[in-house]
Amino acid sequence: MRLPLRSASLLERAHLLPLVAALERRPGVVVLAHHRIGSPLEAPGDAALYSATQEQFDEQLRAISSVAQLIAPDDLEDAWQTPGRHVLLTFDDGYADARHAALPVLEAHGARAAFFITTGLVDAPRLPWWDELAWLARRSGRPDRAADWIAHYKLLPSETAEAFVDELAGRLGLPRAAPECAAGEWCTWEDVRALQAAGMEIGAHTHDHPVLARASPSRQRAEVRTSLDRLEAETGRRPRWFAYPVGGRDCFDLDTRKALRKSGVRLAFSAYGGSNSAPPADRYDVRRLSASIVPARLRAQVRAPRTFVGAR
Repeated sequence: MRLPLRSASLLERAHLLPLVAALERRPGVVVLAHHRIGSPLEAPGDAALYSATQEQFDEQLRAISSVAQLIAPDDLEDAWQTPGRHVLLTFDDGYADARHAALPVLEAHGARAAFFITTGLVDAPRLPWWDELAWLARRSGRPDRAADWIAHYKLLPSETAEAFVDELAGRLGLPRAAPECAAGEWCTWEDVRALQAAGMEIGAHTHDHPVLARASPSRQRAEVRTSLDRLEAETGRRPRWFAYPVGGRDCFDLDTRKALRKSGVRLAFSAYGGSNSAPPADRYDVRRLSASIVPARLRAQVRAPRTFVGAR
């Protein structure tokens, strides 16, 4: 049975949500994917990357805790084998609000999460391709085009993708975004170490955030190896987890898995929806879904992730 997520509030008011959830016989683990916490009003990049405000994130944790057990990253393996519904929180990219907005809420709830860091954006802060395309869209007076340009970029071979941004900026008569446009946007290495010291899991998210399946095998290996090496050098611990940039079914391939396996990565996380009812047959495709900011919908996602589908 598949139901639209927008029906969750009605089912909850009718006290039918427990019945729907009971039909999913193996509760398992739900892994929620976040990007940014805060308000997009003053951000230079892609406003769609904001998963919730701080207040909404606090509400999310309360909603999750009312119907499931929030687990720490270290508990994931045991949770796969334990009855009940379990939820793991994850964050991608490594924006500065990971430490300054998400971490205070997590600590207030006694919760722990995994943070997947794009190491090249910590080493050299700048607007990455998705933020720069949104920035160009606003600067050109065409903010409605950002989503289309970002979607197009994701389909391009990595060796031509950057040329698309150059060409687009030229057509719009605009300069490329200077590094100063990203001032304060990204975690510093001090921030990453602070997340680790607070008990958070630090995972890799490549060095420069290409869509890996669009890249050559040699570049994929370099992206994986460099991100792991940089994180180990800066935190003293080699990551055991990895999250695929973009995370769709077509965003990683056999070459990606091979690179991860050779580098010693134990688990890799996708982001195209679904839950994990047992230790997955493919440990390089741990399913994640984006959390709704509507409490009733989030409770439905957590209680019956294979039943409810659609927009957050």
